[in-house]
Amino acid sequence: MNIELQKSLVSEWYMGFTHRDGDRFVATLAENVVIRAVGNSPFSGTFEGKATIQAALAPLFATFEPCENPETDTEWKIMVADGIRVVGMMAVNWKSAATGADYPQRYCQVFEFNGDKISGIWEFFDTALIQTALAGNALRNPESPVEKPLLF
Repeated sequence: MNIELQKSLVSEWYMGFTHRDGDRFVATLAENVVIRAVGNSPFSGTFEGKATIQAALAPLFATFEPCENPETDTEWKIMVADGIRVVGMMAVNWKSAATGADYPQRYCQVFEFNGDKISGIWEFFDTALIQTALAGNALRNPESPVEKPLLF
């Protein structure tokens, strides 16, 4: 797959996330995709397979209040593409549905490809923000370890 096709696929992934459109998001993924998310939070760990990820999307998106202006509440940019990987940055300014807390999260994703689909994503984000804004954890009590931690 050439660089422009990779960037187009990643752009579609970001648009699916921006609009919380699970079908659009999942359409970019290979059947055997692996998402590795840093940290020790409810959203951290290793998630394997398109079906696993698709099943997790509705609960994930339900964590947040609806966006009135998705295009301004979520920004993203492709930083580099080299024909093997694409690196992107995303900023969201959402609100927690459970706590009402602001959720000004910043992400970095590294995308890998197999054929014409995304086969792997390495995702980095502020796990302390997840704990405080989304999980209601004032960080006095550490969370238990994730089932499948991010391994190198």
